[in-house]
Amino acid sequence: MNTEELTKELKALSRADLDKRATGQYKVVDPNKLPNKDAVIEAIFNAINDIEVDSEEVSAEELELPAYESTKKVRALEIETVERKHDGSATITPANKDYKPFTVSAHYMRRFNARGGGFYLVYEDGTLSYQTAEHFKEGYEKI
Repeated sequence: MNTEELTKELKALSRADLDKRATGQYKVVDPNKLPNKDAVIEAIFNAINDIEVDSEEVSAEELELPAYESTKKVRALEIETVERKHDGSATITPANKDYKPFTVSAHYMRRFNARGGGFYLVYEDGTLSYQTAEHFKEGYEKI
């Protein structure tokens, strides 16, 4: 099975089916038997990221939700690069060379899909997050 075929198969799967595959309950293919494991892993990540959830999107204006303004303090690092590992975790290299590269969990990567150029955030209560540069710069000023 080549990368393109695997990507097509994965895109056709339901989210629940992908969860079963991700937790090892059963597997699509043993990556160790394929000539290019990195291409297979990239295909899997691409397929998962391309899945669209069927839902009716309703804007905040349509629901007439109350508006809020955030004044939270966060610690943040701009991300230069994100290097994904086979287990789903990743090594983040900060743009600021005063900080060494560090590893984030597979859960963090599944939740946030962090990318170079964005920001790694740690809230005061220890909660980790990620924001694109655009959203981060709109909502935060350095203190």
